[in-house]
Amino acid sequence: MVSVTREEVIRKPQVLTATLADKGIVLEKSCGGQGICGSCKCKKVEGEVHYLRDAIASFNESTEILPCIAVPKSEVLVLEMLSA
Repeated sequence: MVSVTREEVIRKPQVLTATLADKGIVLEKSCGGQGICGSCKCKKVEGEVHYLRDAIASFNESTEILPCIAVPKSEVLVLEMLSA
């Protein structure tokens, strides 16, 4: 599991995949970070996100996020990486 604060993302500014990469966690983004493929999908353990565009990929919005098009809405966001 990894924890990301809204401050970390806003400081640059960047989407969650970039912030996670700064922490050494590189997620696959087959679609180039457009929210199309779902390859970067993570389990949402705690917190809420805001999407910068509509997702095309299929995912369960109540328990998963697409970090390639998301920024934290809550102060702290806790994620669990899903294995392919």
